[in-house]
Parts: sequence; C-alpha cells; structure tokens
Amino acid sequence: MRIFSFFAFFILVVLTEASATAADCKVIVKLPSEKEAIGGTSLQAEGLQVQYKELVGWTINGKCGSVAEIRLSVPGYRIWKASIVVSDTVLEPQPQLWQESVAEVVVTGTRAGSDEPVSLQNISRKELNVNNQGQDIPVLLDFTPSAVSTSDAGAGIGYTGIRIRGTDATRINVTINGVPVNDAESQAVFWVNLPDFAASAAQLQIQRGVGTSTNGPAAFGASLNISTLAPSRTPWLETGHFAGSFNTFRNFVNAGSGLIKNKFYLEGRLSRISSNGYIDRASSSLWSYYLTAGFIHKKTHLQFIHFSGKERTYQAWYGLAEELLKTDRTFNIAGTDWGKLDPPYAGET
Repeated sequence: MRIFSFFAFFILVVLTEASATAADCKVIVKLPSEKEAIGGTSLQAEGLQVQYKELVGWTINGKCGSVAEIRLSVPGYRIWKASIVVSDTVLEPQPQLWQESVAEVVVTGTRAGSDEPVSLQNISRKELNVNNQGQDIPVLLDFTPSAVSTSDAGAGIGYTGIRIRGTDATRINVTINGVPVNDAESQAVFWVNLPDFAASAAQLQIQRGVGTSTNGPAAFGASLNISTLAPSRTPWLETGHFAGSFNTFRNFVNAGSGLIKNKFYLEGRLSRISSNGYIDRASSSLWSYYLTAGFIHKKTHLQFIHFSGKERTYQAWYGLAEELLKTDRTFNIAGTDWGKLDPPYAGET
C-alpha cells in the first residue's frame, strides 16, 4: 500500500511539471516595418496575454496546444483574423489594403462652406434641371435672392445679363471649376459663348458680396462658381427636346462611356438652341459642345475638359421709347438706320 501511494505521488509530480512546461509556449507576430509604424495598429488575442516590443513585434503567451483567436488591426488595411494553435512559432501576417470607392472630393479655394461668414447659396443639378428650358445661366438664377437677369430678346435666350445686389457683370466674378471666365479687358462675362452650359453643370454656388474668390476686382459684388459633372462609373445617355413660345427649340444629347477597363472614361454633350425672340427680329441661333476625358487609377485622377459654343443673335439692345409701350411693345429699331430703312437690314447681328 505504501509502495502504491509513492508511485501515485511520483506520477502526480511528473504530470504537474509537464503541465507547467506546456504553459511556456509563445507566438511572435511580426509586421513589415512600414505597417508596424502606422499609428493605431493593435493586436488582440482572446483570453491570452499580448506584449509588444519595438523591432520585435507582438508576443502572445499561452498554454501550448491551446487554440486562440487573434485579430490584427492596421489603419487603412482590412482586419486580419486567424485561429491558431499556440506553439513556439513566428507569424508574419499580410493584411490586405482597404480599397473602397468613395465620392469624389474636390478641394478648391473659390468655394465657401456653410460655416464661413459668406452669404451664399448652393444650387444643385436637380434644381437646375427643373427650370432649365434652354435659357442662359443668368435667367436660370433669376429665382435666387438679390439676382435680376436681363434678356435683349425677351425670351431668356441669346444676349443675356445678370445683376446681383445691384452690381453689374464687371463686379461679378465667374469661375468654372475654379478657372476664371471674366473677360480680361472689361472684367465682365457676356454669356454669349456658353449656351446650354447648365446641362453640364453639377452645382452652382452664388456668393453675394465679397466672398472667397481670388480672381481680380470682379469679386467685389458677387461670385458665381460653377462645378461641372463628375465622371460616371457606368455608361449613361440623356437626351432632351423642347419647344416653346416664339419658335423656341432646344435639342441636346448628353452621354458618358463609364469606366473603360476600370481606368478611362469619355463624356460629352452637344446642344442646339434657336429662338425668334419676343422682340422683333431678335432671333438667336446657338450651338455648343462639352467634352471631358480622363484617367483614374488608385490615387491618380487626370482629367481633360474642353468646351466651346457659338451664337448668332440679331441686335435688340436699344430699348423702347415710352410712347411705344402701349402701341408696339415688340418694336426694334436695330437695322432700320433709326427708322430710315424698310425693310430693316437683315445682317444687324
């Protein structure tokens, strides 16, 4: 009996020492130096002790043979998870870069935010489309506060202008994607070569009074910032055909290729607008195009934008004498050599 008790005690001591030895296993987790240096990188092992030492990595101490769930988090990379058996080993995980499509962000110095001390209004593409029947941009902005548009022909198509807070075009700074449009000599924008440009605009921002614009003296009265459409990742096609009073017609085609081979894209618009105008002989014939092509890859976006337009409009800017308002409101003296020519000269354009 004493001999049996001695052997039982001996076996218990051996098992105890074996279990103590099994608890000495450790797992070393190493990362490439550029990922290890990223702030916020962390390693978690459920129920086990984790220690970190620079240039060595993480050490996980645990019972040999036990199963552990580990979780590695590196900012900018997908979370790396693994189920391991604890043993004296070295792990070198390679987390995958986190890549997701996000909305385009354009940083410019000419647009103001809602928290800046500027009287501003942002007009979305949806709002523009509700009112866009082919008129020039000054007429489309007529519904905004403190804005008054003018139209020589009376139909909002052709030779138009705008005043904001009483200031004329020489004090209204206009930019397209941050590029100034104002004429270098007169400081004004006449809108005669931008027909149907609202069809290619993503958003307009009006800043009334002195704002964030950095381009010349025209910024004293107001600023009008136009942002064009961002490229679409999927193919699309849009066409519109309008007809209205005074033989006014508008036709346009707007299309995009989407991303070709997930890198290249091509988008464009072609517009044709014509109108007889409300005033006699105040006809307008306008056409324009907008073309953009680009390359997108990882952190690179290279974009080429080209647009142009042409307008031929009969002169109708002379105004009307007060006595004619009651009898002939559409009378136009242009081309008559102040009443001496009948019929009027057809080329007064």
